[in-house]
Amino acid sequence: MPRLYLHIGSHKTGTTAVQQGLHQNRILLEALGITYVGTGNIAHIHSAIGPISPTSFLPAGYKVIDPADLAARLAAAQTETVVASSENFSFFFDKSAVTALALALRPHFDDIRIVCYLRRQDRHAVSHHQEGAKPNRQAEGALWGHAPTALPDYSTAHDLYLDYHHRLGLWADVFGDAAMIIRIYDRDLLKKRDIFADFLGLLDLDITGLLPIGDRNASLGAAQTKVGHLMNSLEVRAKTADAILARIEGEGRLQPSRAEARAFLARYLAGNRLLNQRFAITPDANLFNDDFSDYPETPHSDWTEDRANAALLATLQHLVEVPTPVAGPTADDFRTAAVALRNTHPDMALRLITAAFALRPTGSAILKIKAELEAQTDPSNPRKAP
Repeated sequence: MPRLYLHIGSHKTGTTAVQQGLHQNRILLEALGITYVGTGNIAHIHSAIGPISPTSFLPAGYKVIDPADLAARLAAAQTETVVASSENFSFFFDKSAVTALALALRPHFDDIRIVCYLRRQDRHAVSHHQEGAKPNRQAEGALWGHAPTALPDYSTAHDLYLDYHHRLGLWADVFGDAAMIIRIYDRDLLKKRDIFADFLGLLDLDITGLLPIGDRNASLGAAQTKVGHLMNSLEVRAKTADAILARIEGEGRLQPSRAEARAFLARYLAGNRLLNQRFAITPDANLFNDDFSDYPETPHSDWTEDRANAALLATLQHLVEVPTPVAGPTADDFRTAAVALRNTHPDMALRLITAAFALRPTGSAILKIKAELEAQTDPSNPRKAP
């Protein structure tokens, strides 16, 4: 049976570059005996994964929606090696989700490798929290919040993701320690200082002869990040948010101070040491290096005059240039429609007058019609219209 490499992230470790590189080179890879499985013409399998709870992303996280279907798709490959990737596997916080996936995969693959790249927790949190400032990043928003700062305000929910010892331990406990391939996302440690070249090295391939892939999924600038978090906290429509962010210059990046970054990392040092003891990932007992020199002495996260002006100007430009939408129905419109339908479609009339009530809750005519329609449509009322 073939071997499966399942790339589970983490987020913000060059996963988009890996996925795009494998997808764009999939014909060449197949000739080398490797099938990269995406979703149609999409370079990942995100669509196979969704939240465990239909009402709340946290704390249960994600699962494979249909493990048997995903396993069948992967097993349909005609080569000896199969590769699939989604960083959303890093949102698996419940062991049962990992177990269900393993049970579906094992009948098809006798050799399963779980590949994961890790970034030092302070660096990861800065980058992943910034990702949550982009539109349509509901999971990131739920996990990190929308504080317009470089580091998210700490929450115990962060440990679900950043306690690598526990999170990767779930995968190792199910698939076995020998199945785990854990790499550090640090250009100084990556093959050729390139994430795609490094991943190919895990497949015993060289990047020579393949289409090169540059950096993908670039971070937002400081003003963009702050405005993006504020817009997401207000649930501004993605189309509007995208238009406003595109108008703001992407200068600089939000950064915490060195002291803030050290304090954030301190929560995870013991777990990092335990993870490294279990899997012997790096020679450094603490798993990651202790270099904080690229952080400023003071935080680079406050509003500056230029940053605030850029944000205000972009928002005002959008308001000025976007055509004024046609006005929606008024309370009077809903009331008139409700009166017209009250004798023929009383249920629909009640919905319309309820909408009028939401717009004008003190309107006496609306209140009178609403009360009459509620009595008229009440199933316990013997005088209810047939």
